[in-house]
Amino acid sequence: MPSPEALIAFLRDNPEAAGTREIARAFGLGSGDRPALRTMLRNIGRSGELVRGGNRRFAAGEPLPEMMQVERAGSDADGFPLVRPVAWTGPGEAPLFRLAETAAGDELPEGGRALARLIRRETGETEAEPVRRLDTQEGRVVGVFRRGRDGGEVTPADRRDRNEYRVLGHDAAGIPDGEAVVAQALPSRRFGGKRVRIVERLGPSDAPDSISRLTIAAFEIPTEFPHEALAEAAGAKPVEVGDRADLRDLALVTIDGEDARDFDDA
Repeated sequence: MPSPEALIAFLRDNPEAAGTREIARAFGLGSGDRPALRTMLRNIGRSGELVRGGNRRFAAGEPLPEMMQVERAGSDADGFPLVRPVAWTGPGEAPLFRLAETAAGDELPEGGRALARLIRRETGETEAEPVRRLDTQEGRVVGVFRRGRDGGEVTPADRRDRNEYRVLGHDAAGIPDGEAVVAQALPSRRFGGKRVRIVERLGPSDAPDSISRLTIAAFEIPTEFPHEALAEAAGAKPVEVGDRADLRDLALVTIDGEDARDFDDA
């Protein structure tokens, strides 16, 4: 049997949708191998990397990144926890991945979010291995400050949060309209609305890097390397060229393909 990676590569290299028979012929599989091939194609299809048309033919779908933000979305029929992408741009509904085993008592709660590494098994199934929880602190709001007559309010960056958070005049002093901020909830009267105090300013919300700043603040993504990593990097020795050709003087330009989903400024 071909590997899941080989199957996906074949479909990407052959844009015309192929049926099970054509795929089996391309990999030299016999009729006895077709049930296992169908199972693998079905498993890959659940991840969104393979699309099946109404004519029972297959085509390559959206490529999956190595890392993805996911949120807990129930469990399957066997009781295994499931997660789905927080943001999905592929066709159809967002795929569901089984959550890889975690330490006892550390299971992601319903609706909880995590940064996960996607792992494709030999069966074609894709699992999500949590790398870090992305739960925000209680009472912490990341959003954009809008100035008003008596202070202003913070509009949350999380579109699921439809609350309005008031900022009193003395807490809003010196903060311009449209500033991206981090705010902390304050005690308020039962019918007086939610109040917050701005504890961190992130810069203008219309700046080119404002989305990155808001995302980093919302999910508390580290922006500095640990001391251990810096010490290890400082102690690293230059790599010996040896018998290899040294082409570091050549100027290179890299161009991502149309389906590229990473923005790493390669």
